[in-house]
Amino acid sequence: MAIDLPGLPTATVEAFTCADCGYTEMYADEGGLYNIRKSGRFVLNAPIEEIRSCPYCGTSVRPGARSCPECGNNI
Repeated sequence: MAIDLPGLPTATVEAFTCADCGYTEMYADEGGLYNIRKSGRFVLNAPIEEIRSCPYCGTSVRPGARSCPECGNNI
């Protein structure tokens, strides 16, 4: 499934659903994973000026976080 949101980085997502219970997992393609890492997975929860990047891997980090959610290093 591809979802295109004008002005926002997007991803193509593949979903796998259990036919017995309905549990679903979704996975982004490589391009989408790059967009998520580049723009930050918390971009909708904080104003842009509060978002910062991990000095080790460049992942966007939630304000107030003490460690990077991607690489685990203390920041």
